[in-house]
Amino acid sequence: MSGGQLTFGGGGGGGGGGIGVDQDGSSIVATATVVNFIGLVPGAVSDPGGGQVDVGPFDYLVTFDQDVFPGTPCYIEQGVPVGGGAAAVAFAGGSQANAAVVGFSLQAASAGSTGYIRVGGVLTLTALQWAVVTGDPAGFPDVGFPYYLSDTGAGELVFPAPTTSGSWSTAVGIPLFPTMLLIRPETPVAIP
Repeated sequence: MSGGQLTFGGGGGGGGGGIGVDQDGSSIVATATVVNFIGLVPGAVSDPGGGQVDVGPFDYLVTFDQDVFPGTPCYIEQGVPVGGGAAAVAFAGGSQANAAVVGFSLQAASAGSTGYIRVGGVLTLTALQWAVVTGDPAGFPDVGFPYYLSDTGAGELVFPAPTTSGSWSTAVGIPLFPTMLLIRPETPVAIP
C-alpha cells in the first residue's frame, strides 16, 4: 500500500475491472471499474456519457436502441438477455414484448450508447426529471398508488391504469414520494 491506496482484484490490462479504495484525509472513497457487462455492480462508476452514476445491486449496463432520459421505462429486445444487449423505450400501446418493462434508465443516453437501467429497488430523481416521464411538474403527484406504462406515449407513466382496448396494462412501480419510485414491474395484462 503506497500513497494511501489499496486495490483489490482485476487491475492490469485485459478489462477485468476491480475495486480500489483511496484514503484522502478523514474520508474513504470507493470506486469501481466496470468493463463490459458485469451484472450486479455496486458502487460508483463512470457514466458512459460523462460524469458519474451510482449503481447498485439492481443496475445493469445495456446499450440503448433509442434516446432515453433519466427514468425512462425500458424493455429488453426479444432474444437478447439482460446485460447482453439492447434496451428500448417501453410502450403499452404496442406488442406485449414492448410493454414488458424491465427497468428504468438511470441517466440520459442517446441511441447506440451504453448506460444503466435499474430493475428493482428505489429510483430517486428530481421532480423535473420525473416530469418528463409522468407529464406532471410535481413528478409523482399520486404517492402510494401504482403507476402504469402509458398506452398513448412511449416511455411515459400514467395513473390510473390505461383502459384502451387492445393495449396493455403494465404496473411498473409505486411512488413513495413525489421524486422516489419503488420499482416493481409486473407482467403486462391485455386490455380486452
